[in-house]
Amino acid sequence: MHFMGSLDIRKKVVRPSDSSHSKYRAWRTATVIRARAMSVRRTALASGLIALTILLIVPQIVLAERQYWSWAGGEQSAIQNIRVGYLNRYPQLPLQENDPKLQALIAYLQDKKSPLVKYAGELSRLPNWKVLLGIAQAESNLCKKTNKNNCWGIGPNNTPLTYNDISESLYYANYLMNKYDQLGMNPQKPETIVKTYVGYEHPGWVNTIHSVFYELAQRGLN
Repeated sequence: MHFMGSLDIRKKVVRPSDSSHSKYRAWRTATVIRARAMSVRRTALASGLIALTILLIVPQIVLAERQYWSWAGGEQSAIQNIRVGYLNRYPQLPLQENDPKLQALIAYLQDKKSPLVKYAGELSRLPNWKVLLGIAQAESNLCKKTNKNNCWGIGPNNTPLTYNDISESLYYANYLMNKYDQLGMNPQKPETIVKTYVGYEHPGWVNTIHSVFYELAQRGLN
């Protein structure tokens, strides 16, 4: 049998992606609910971890801060005692003009543009003057990189203490060198004091001090 025209009969296909499909709507709703539940759980877990971290870390921070201020208070008290002792001692030392190495030391510090040039007389009369210069170079570029009058980087946990003037930090640094000497270390050999002074092995620190020793020797400052 022949028809004059073609009859286009299309079967309607209902797909799950059809927004009107009830199963799709149910699936989408369930997915949204699960996603929200997971988000809530993640938020709760993150909040719990933050709270736990605070509970564990904050007491340690408070304790460390208390220990630091206790240590700093004791150190500042010791500094004042050292300062009084050295102020009483220096007038009894030879006059600056009588020190044969003083002018060469002044010239060295002037060439380095170091603020320590003002304290060359005090430095030249200390038995540990060379290693003190070396440490000052390693810690503050000969006192050019400090705003606390602390040319020797003295202080706990990489937190330099603040001094009233450079002389105070000089006195205390020299006190430490004398203390190391009494403990059997040799301040003139920086590799023997680096772990105590810096807190760990630091080849760069040691090499910087030896470089200063070499420069001083080139100027006849032995």
